[in-house]
Amino acid sequence: MEKRLAAVDIGSNAARLLICRTGESGAEKVMAARIPLRLGSPVFMRGEIGEESGMKLVQCMRGFRWLCESQGVDRIRARATSAMREARDGAEWARRGGAELGAEIRVIDGREEAAILAKSVGGMGGKLDGVGVLLDVGGGSADACVFRGVEVLEAESFGLGTVRFLAGAILESERRRFGGWLGRVAREHGVLELTACGGNIRRLGKILGGGKIRAAELEKLRGKLAGMTAQERAVEFGLRADRADVIAPAAEIYCEALRSGGFAALRIPRNAGLTDGMIREMTEQK
Repeated sequence: MEKRLAAVDIGSNAARLLICRTGESGAEKVMAARIPLRLGSPVFMRGEIGEESGMKLVQCMRGFRWLCESQGVDRIRARATSAMREARDGAEWARRGGAELGAEIRVIDGREEAAILAKSVGGMGGKLDGVGVLLDVGGGSADACVFRGVEVLEAESFGLGTVRFLAGAILESERRRFGGWLGRVAREHGVLELTACGGNIRRLGKILGGGKIRAAELEKLRGKLAGMTAQERAVEFGLRADRADVIAPAAEIYCEALRSGGFAALRIPRNAGLTDGMIREMTEQK
């Protein structure tokens, strides 16, 4: 029997909605929406979401509920990540947003976020054989795990997000921890290529024209992006304003990951992301 499921991801840069129909043949996308709330900006500077950004979240969740109702959604699952878990008022805005969405917004830690991402890579058209290292650079954090299929062998979260970078809130100690962890797991598991998912790397992959990027290619693009203004990036690469400013720090963090792990290349599987992993979780739960 066909069901319609919705997954909501409330990140530091944007809120995303994915609606899928599921049945015997698996899951098929019905629609997706992305709203650039940029919750991380006030959180990483002042430690709270605040009234202005909080009300944008509430209005966004109201809109997502209307979209779900219009598509006959049977079940909604919502998760919030770095910005909301660090905000002093995160729990309150999660409650208020959930009331408008019609579903609980659960704030998750980076390790759980990485585990959900691994589910999206290990299934729904993104299956990879053997052991891999997965990285997603979001607005507030870089979440990584070692995976085998949908099994997470090890996971870690680092405060190296792109919105955090723009706010000047990156700690050097966190960068060292990030590099050390990636170097260790790459050696221990013999992984030669990095797997990456999320909006930033999908856009970088599109610019470079492939689902597999050599480290040298990404390094060259990183240098070019760093030497441009956000407006110049938007014009040359056809980027939205809320992507044009974060794509340069995203490229820098991914290049740092490639160097730290000694990875020769980076793979970008299709249909891989937090909302995709959440849909897979729901389809597995009878």
